[in-house]
Amino acid sequence: MNILVKYHKTILVTATIIFLSLVNVQKITPDDLPLFKNFDKVVHFLMYFGITSIFLLESYYAGTKINYKISIRLDLFPLFLGGSMEILQSLLTPNRSGDWIDLLFNMTGIAVASIVFHLVKDNDLIKKLVAFPFRISSVERIK
Repeated sequence: MNILVKYHKTILVTATIIFLSLVNVQKITPDDLPLFKNFDKVVHFLMYFGITSIFLLESYYAGTKINYKISIRLDLFPLFLGGSMEILQSLLTPNRSGDWIDLLFNMTGIAVASIVFHLVKDNDLIKKLVAFPFRISSVERIK
C-alpha cells in the first residue's frame, strides 16, 4: 500500500504540528490567550496524544501487528518529532524557544496515547472512524 495513502492522517497531523510549532507568533504568545496559565502545556499534550493515536491506529488497521514492544518502537516517531520541534523552535524562530517542560508534556501525551491505544484498538467504532476515507470494502476487511 502506498505510504501516502496508508498514513495520510499521520502526515496531515505532522504537517500541522510542524506549522504550529514554527509559525511566527510574535504578536500572540500563549500567556496572552484568555484561557489559563500554562495552557500551552495542555496543547502540547493533546497534539502528541493525537498524533501518536492516529499513527498507531493507522498502522494497526493497515495490518501491522502491534504489541507493546512494537508500540514503543512506533512511539519513537512522535518523540523524535517533538524533540526536533523544540530544537528547531530555539534555532529558527526569533520569539520562541525550546522548552524541556514542553518536551515532557509531549512525551506524556505519547505515553498516554499508547496506553489508550492498547485499550481501544479492537473497538468497532474506532475502526470505522479510522477507515472512514477509504472504500466501504476497507471497513469490511478490518472486521
